[in-house]
Amino acid sequence: MNLDFTTLEKAIQRLAEAIEKYQKYQNDPEFSDSLRDSLVKRFEFTYEHSAKFLTKCLKEQGFYEISEKLKKTLFREAGKAGYIKDVEKWFEFQKSRNKTSHEYEEKFVDEDEYIKLIKDFHKEVQILLSKMKEKHNEA
Repeated sequence: MNLDFTTLEKAIQRLAEAIEKYQKYQNDPEFSDSLRDSLVKRFEFTYEHSAKFLTKCLKEQGFYEISEKLKKTLFREAGKAGYIKDVEKWFEFQKSRNKTSHEYEEKFVDEDEYIKLIKDFHKEVQILLSKMKEKHNEA
């Protein structure tokens, strides 16, 4: 199977741009809310794309029973296959994504810990992309 990682690469790049702009303007009352909301959406979008590509890569490796909808199973299998190093960290990303997507709480997304989580996710998803490309090229 020939996978084109372009959409995931663009999503990661757009997330990086959102992080940078948020850091630059987070204290500006005119822009901070909009930039925070954009950052949350880009996190969610990039998270979902990474799960889709991870599912495709695992299926390519012979994990046919993997479903993108069962994220914990997906991340466990991805850990076993060497795509991700810290499965628990990905569970945290999932929990945060669900929290912002289903019960958007401004108090939660305003916390420094949440912004740190997005930055951590950005680093981890870059590593994931690199591993997926590497393993895909081996196949």
